[in-house]
Amino acid sequence: MSENESPTGVIVPVNAFLEAINSGAAFASTDLRTDTITMPGTEDTATVYVRELPDKQLRDILTDPAGYDRARLIAECIRKEDGKTLLTREQASKLKPKMAMVLEEAAMRGQSLSKDEQEKTGNA
Repeated sequence: MSENESPTGVIVPVNAFLEAINSGAAFASTDLRTDTITMPGTEDTATVYVRELPDKQLRDILTDPAGYDRARLIAECIRKEDGKTLLTREQASKLKPKMAMVLEEAAMRGQSLSKDEQEKTGNA
């Protein structure tokens, strides 16, 4: 019997979940992701660096009892190239709405969420 075969002879797929756990792919990356944004009101683009958050930290932001705080998401996710904070929460709260929306979208894309998953969080 092969390792993918059950005692009844049925072929069992390799456990992708365990592979993801063992390889580290199931955990938030410590590497920054790059994203290209279009600056509001222009055709200009810019590269932003996005930090992927662990599930608990992302859920805390998205489901905060005080209400969803876009500035907090931006401050936690949008980084300098070296990984350091680009904007504080207070600075992010003072962005123009269109700029905040563009950075929020980049932050959500950096979380590896599909459009459907983003819609389920109410942040698509």
